[in-house]
Amino acid sequence: MSKKVPHKKQKDIPAKEIKKEIETKEVNNITLLIMTVVLAIVYFVFSTFSDGFYQHDEVGNFMAAQRIWYDDILQILGANTKSGYRLLYAFPALGGFAFLKFFNSLVAAFTVYFSYKLLAKLGSKNKLLIFFVLGLQPLWFMLSFRNYAELTVAFLMVLCALQFYNKKYILSALIISYVAFTRQEYHMISGLLFFSLSI
Repeated sequence: MSKKVPHKKQKDIPAKEIKKEIETKEVNNITLLIMTVVLAIVYFVFSTFSDGFYQHDEVGNFMAAQRIWYDDILQILGANTKSGYRLLYAFPALGGFAFLKFFNSLVAAFTVYFSYKLLAKLGSKNKLLIFFVLGLQPLWFMLSFRNYAELTVAFLMVLCALQFYNKKYILSALIISYVAFTRQEYHMISGLLFFSLSI
């Protein structure tokens, strides 16, 4: 049986050039921002065709954010009121339900943007794929414009991780603390971060 001899051109290709062919193309920050805004617009346009998940949180969180101006401090800082979410959304909620959908779309799109930045910091060669793997992932796509605290938590978690790898530990700790203020389940993660910073 004869051995297959590689083509001459294949022999002349350096290993470094072959490696570059499987990497996604580098894009500048302006292009990234344009992609992020386009993604937000796609989310918002889709929201006009969606009937929602028929859960009380979608309208309940919106009403709670609007009502923050009339509640006393104990109602705002209660155990089950998602205080961090209400404080962040107090002003956007004044714009109405449609404006809040657009604001949520921006939050979801910039979560993808900062995920790209985080992957770049970690040295990923296929970081641009995050706009497809996360940005167009069905569950994320369906959550992108809805009034769920999980969307805000995801944005803050990515931002926290990015600041941590940028060695801005105080800022990272403050962000994770606010995550726990938004969803109580994340107190454990904030505790783990503070523990890791103390050793």
